[in-house]
Amino acid sequence: MKSRYLPLLLALLCAQAYAQTPGPVNTLAATLANAPSALDNYYGPYCTATHAYALVNTRKDGKGREDMGLVYDLSGGTTAKVQAVSIPWQKNRNNLSAFGVFQGQPFVVYDQYDMGTNISQLTLQRYASKSFEADGEPVSMGDLVFHEKSVFVDQVKFEVAQSPDGSKLLLSTVLNIKHEATVLCWVFDERFELAWSGSYGLGTFGYEMFNEVKVADTGDVLFASLGIVLTDDLYSLDKAGEKKVNVLAANTRHRDVLFHRFRGGTEQHWNGKLPDGRQLIDGSMTMNANGVFAAGVLEAEKGASERNWVVVELDEALHPVAVVAEGPGAKETRDRNYDTRLQVASDGSMLFLYAHERLGSVALHPDGVMKWTSSSTLGRTPDVYSTGTEFFAGKALSVKDMDDIAADRSLGENYDQRPVLIRWDGAGKVNFTPVIPFAHPVKKGAYYVKRPQFHNVQACGQYVDWDNERRPTLYQVAMDL
Repeated sequence: MKSRYLPLLLALLCAQAYAQTPGPVNTLAATLANAPSALDNYYGPYCTATHAYALVNTRKDGKGREDMGLVYDLSGGTTAKVQAVSIPWQKNRNNLSAFGVFQGQPFVVYDQYDMGTNISQLTLQRYASKSFEADGEPVSMGDLVFHEKSVFVDQVKFEVAQSPDGSKLLLSTVLNIKHEATVLCWVFDERFELAWSGSYGLGTFGYEMFNEVKVADTGDVLFASLGIVLTDDLYSLDKAGEKKVNVLAANTRHRDVLFHRFRGGTEQHWNGKLPDGRQLIDGSMTMNANGVFAAGVLEAEKGASERNWVVVELDEALHPVAVVAEGPGAKETRDRNYDTRLQVASDGSMLFLYAHERLGSVALHPDGVMKWTSSSTLGRTPDVYSTGTEFFAGKALSVKDMDDIAADRSLGENYDQRPVLIRWDGAGKVNFTPVIPFAHPVKKGAYYVKRPQFHNVQACGQYVDWDNERRPTLYQVAMDL
């Protein structure tokens, strides 16, 4: 007779076979006096080696919304000291646009919107690392002028990024202004002083950002966009004689990839076409001491069942210099979006990931020459991080997911998923380290999260995240990387 305990035993054995336990699980109590039962909205958590920070919107009976900053002391063992600090927003209409931690210090970006002038005043405020009280005077980031009344100010959010060496902070957003995608950038140095800012039209109708906007150690901003290129035939004149985009005609065109590099008043663009005439249909880009690199998937040759991936070195003007690495492996599909990532480590080495049905991984030397390449059934490209010279990714997986990937089987619907670190060995083989060991007894559902916060592992060597119900409780796991 088949034992009813056999599936559980096999699951535990599989979990132990994939990775060693990363360290003790510390449940950090974060019970707040008069705490709300749940969070309306939350930002973070972000952490340093000793503290974690979060910003939450709460609603209390009869008191409306309250914004609180939460500070968790992570240095006290299994119990975290926590304090809540009210954020004193000004009375006129405000919108929280960004929250993060830079140089060990939390900061908030908010706008004050004037409906009469259709202008938002953008402000950055730093907070003390231990008290979360305002530190210094607010820093003005200038005004954001909206050209159309249809723009919803509450939907304008900023992406937050740091350079690989941690010396630059980038705040960016992409708006659709008069039907043209426009990117706005602010780059700060390690003293929180504004190094440069700018607004740049991408020359596309709408946009689809399929990889993150990056800032290099030099302060250059790099990213790729996917959009409908605005050619002259897509413009017409309205009754007032002003140029406007023919929206109906634009929506009949397919999207093309464009690569961008910005710094102050300087901007460069590349359409992804190689000197030999081949065309990239998507991609990502980065920069190290050797120069600028782009990586992506090429348009398939007629009758081919696969698309080649390439890594291209670009010059200062963003012109292609040479294809430094190339290989097959991207399955041909009608869908032109292959979900790519190109990440750089502090030593200049790079990891390129591309995915559609399978995940392709390519490790590169600092000069772009390939170390190894591999493929797995991980599926959609995970977020990629770097700790020094090692790359890792993070994803919510189950024991069966890991077993299927090891056997090169496609993933199915599995619900007993927990945060798992993904790393590659010297030959490109995928290895897993469950952040919360599957054999560890936990409260039912306590560690299930759909979007685990793996960026904290890169920032402070610890996994720090909310519980699954998004209540003001944090969990911490010390990681041995």
